[in-house]
Amino acid sequence: MDNLFTVDYALNYEGWKYVKNIAPYNVYQLDQFIIRVRRNDFYLVLFIYNKCQKLVFCGRIYTINDYNLKIKRHLTKWKCKLVTNVTPTPPTQGLVINNSNYTNTFVIGFPVNALVTNTFNEDFNFITNINVGGLTFSKVGSNINVTGTPTTAGSYNNTVLIQGVITGVILSIFVNITVTPFVPVISTFIIQEDGYKITLEDNNGFLIIE
Repeated sequence: MDNLFTVDYALNYEGWKYVKNIAPYNVYQLDQFIIRVRRNDFYLVLFIYNKCQKLVFCGRIYTINDYNLKIKRHLTKWKCKLVTNVTPTPPTQGLVINNSNYTNTFVIGFPVNALVTNTFNEDFNFITNINVGGLTFSKVGSNINVTGTPTTAGSYNNTVLIQGVITGVILSIFVNITVTPFVPVISTFIIQEDGYKITLEDNNGFLIIE
């Protein structure tokens, strides 16, 4: 039967290449496909796997026409399709911070660079920011810091809003900051009466003079 499909025909005309024998099968390769077949089992039963190791065909092939209709015309659509997701996968928990209430006291004229909170899971942007007596909030890596040099005394209560870049989660940080004037410390001597003693007191202790 001239139209009979055989392994010899596949090797000579369809580009099959012999790989190895894994009893009771011979293993062949066709492009990215692996084909297992019992060479002497007529009519041939073919097991075809794609590069993803998915079985794409299992069946008996009698004729060359069978091969063309059942296998050859489908090879392109049977190829392994590795899907690359170019869209970042949203974190399962979204944006998280470890401190949503920030309280601190600073002094006018002294530079500040203090950690407000750590953030986790995704990047973020400020939705609202505030100026607190000369201080502002800034992104430092994955964290939020309060920075600047306080210029105006007072108590400041406000809210900073941030939003996750991927999930869109919005979080609030409640701010309670006090800015105090600078009061210099002056070393002075103080004379006190202590009964019949006069005490001379300085920053290092007491010197008693009777």
